[in-house]
Amino acid sequence: MTKNIDSGIRMIQILRRIGSILFVYFFFHLLISESYHRIAERLRLPELKHIYSEGIYKTANVNNDYEIHNHSHLIIKYNFEENNEIYKNKYTLTEYLPKDNQALDRIFTVHYLKDNPKKNSLNIKYEISQIEKSIHDSSLFWLVIKILGTIILGLILITQIISFIQEFKDFNNPIKVPEYLRK
Repeated sequence: MTKNIDSGIRMIQILRRIGSILFVYFFFHLLISESYHRIAERLRLPELKHIYSEGIYKTANVNNDYEIHNHSHLIIKYNFEENNEIYKNKYTLTEYLPKDNQALDRIFTVHYLKDNPKKNSLNIKYEISQIEKSIHDSSLFWLVIKILGTIILGLILITQIISFIQEFKDFNNPIKVPEYLRK
């Protein structure tokens, strides 16, 4: 009888632990992806500015196959030729395709470095302005807070997983009642 009660209590503890692991993981995942994107933006901006100021540009060849991502982003595959070599890349268009030819030319103009055409970008002015706006809207203070929160939640997640493993190992052992509760 006590073995059934012990295993029932252990099962409830394991289910509670799984719930807490999933809860912490959800917020950990949100913070880590947000921190990653903010850091990637800050690292990408100087590269884009360098490509825009020092690079050359030409009209890209846009492939007919494209992807629609999250019903709001259009992922365009493009390529261009430099020194008899073809370079391919993707561009995520977050706005509707304009009907104006000048705007279309601006979007489908690829900027790249002559000595390293692998570093390239379509619609580079818009991309630079979006990253600058994003950096301006989010302060460095909040980025540091998000990184610290990610580290703390990561440590909590690790301790939750270790506790889950320990509880799972002790599943068949009887529950030990502390001495002060026996009376």
